[in-house]
Amino acid sequence: GQPLWLVVKQACAVAPEFSIKDFSRKIGVIRKERMSQLTVAACVDAATNAGLTELLPSERIGLILSTEYGPTNTVVKYLTQLEKNGAGDVSPNLFTQTVYNVASGQASIQLDLLQDNRADIVLAAGVDELSHGVHSRDEASGVLRPDSGFLLGEGCGVVVLEREDSARKRQARILGELIDCVNLSAPSMKKEYSDFNETGDDVFYKAYYRLLKAHHLKPGDISCVSLADNGVIKISETENASLDRIGFQGKRAVPKKHFGEAYGADEQFAVIHALKDPSVSGKVWIDSLYVNGNACVLYIEKGDGDV
Repeated sequence: GQPLWLVVKQACAVAPEFSIKDFSRKIGVIRKERMSQLTVAACVDAATNAGLTELLPSERIGLILSTEYGPTNTVVKYLTQLEKNGAGDVSPNLFTQTVYNVASGQASIQLDLLQDNRADIVLAAGVDELSHGVHSRDEASGVLRPDSGFLLGEGCGVVVLEREDSARKRQARILGELIDCVNLSAPSMKKEYSDFNETGDDVFYKAYYRLLKAHHLKPGDISCVSLADNGVIKISETENASLDRIGFQGKRAVPKKHFGEAYGADEQFAVIHALKDPSVSGKVWIDSLYVNGNACVLYIEKGDGDV
């Protein structure tokens, strides 16, 4: 689907102002906090873009939502209210939103996605919102430097995944095929990107090597690698050194210079960016690195669908 495009504001990539009423008229959704509203808006937009809106009641559709920091702002807001006014004056509506799965629940309800059976279609969503505490920490540490072209970001990205037989049956636009995915752990990561300190056979090299071997590929077969690079020098150096080591000479895209370091939404934004880039075709690798230490490389082959 289409991401909620970001605009630069105060050294951050901020999701633009939008009205949730343009995406949902359900009162329960309208009253929800920003993280839930971002998720609902992006999921509705993705479902519409993928031509699913008329099929939702009868199709087997699921939703997976990932996030790095979740509703941190809502948690702080709730605890501040609790400390100031006491337990007798806190909002039960606010309390339910201090857990991140409320966002996926609201999106599922809005799109009628709750199904008891296995899915043919899955909306893979990632979301995080700007948080004063988290982003102030990263800004103060110099991890993400505006002067280097990288900003702190937010938003919700949604990629629609569908079984090939289902997509062809409904004559959907097939933008690409997810061939494989390698997930590895970066032991040096603890709680922030500045912890990254991989040496030797780092996670990126191992992931690249596994994909080359598993699919009998040569580095020249890959047209583009979308980097996880977010301005942290050690990450950039290690990632590029790993590509040099396998002999990759193709295009190296840096999507976070377009949408910022958006934490839980990074992977989805990177996939959308690759699918929308007309200069990228054929086989593509998309790197992701999360603050919890999970490193992932997606192997996608772009299709001929109208993006």
